[in-house]
Amino acid sequence: MSHNYQDSAVVFIDVINDFQFDGADKLITHTEKILPNMVKLKKFANDHHIPVIYVNDHYGVWQADLHQIIEHCTNETSKHVIEQLRPTKDDYFFDETPAFRIFPDAITITIAGN
Repeated sequence: MSHNYQDSAVVFIDVINDFQFDGADKLITHTEKILPNMVKLKKFANDHHIPVIYVNDHYGVWQADLHQIIEHCTNETSKHVIEQLRPTKDDYFFDETPAFRIFPDAITITIAGN
């Protein structure tokens, strides 16, 4: 049986995370439980040419790009999650809108490899 994934995408929300907030211990525990399946899902998407889209907080780094956000978020708690789910050059990365943009409902999209 052949599957058509033409209208499909995988969306990861806030997986590039520093886990430095109240309640982060619970989030990292849950994240670690589902991390192997998230990695499998990303591989499946890549193997089947399904777009992988990351939507992420900018962490107050107002003019940040993907690499700056990763650098900002990487620490002892988050490193293993970020290493396994880091966007590749073929993925899309959306920076959640900073509060002071001219168009507050807009989001910025970049190709992760840029």
